[in-house]
Amino acid sequence: MGNRAGTPGARVRDVQPGDLGKLIYWVNQNDVILQFTSGTDGLNGAGVLNNYSGNKSGTEVKVCVTNGHGVINLFNDDTTVDVNITGGSASNPKLNKTAGPVTLTMEDGVASCTVSADTAGTVTLSISGGNTSLDKSDTASVAVS
Repeated sequence: MGNRAGTPGARVRDVQPGDLGKLIYWVNQNDVILQFTSGTDGLNGAGVLNNYSGNKSGTEVKVCVTNGHGVINLFNDDTTVDVNITGGSASNPKLNKTAGPVTLTMEDGVASCTVSADTAGTVTLSISGGNTSLDKSDTASVAVS
């Protein structure tokens, strides 16, 4: 009987070309949620409002890809997602200086956009679309002053 990994004297095969690609593929297949992050609530799961506050001239909002354990997938550099303005009390809200929606591409599992408005108030955001079927039920509220 040959040696087994984890036992004294066991032989472990050398890393082969393509192993990193297989690992990244496996990690990406375990992604489950697109969620807002970096607000006052951090990574709080899908469907739970994430609150931000900042200046009406521009407040950064981040979206990330997480796996079933709530960990950001740092290998994800290709998932796209649409962020939409869905309401709020601030007048003339914008995402990246446009009426929105904006399409964001993940870089190291995270993408960001800037929320602005002409007046103080709130801007409510949602996630939709993109090139993925991951859970997109998360929402954010940005209080700008």
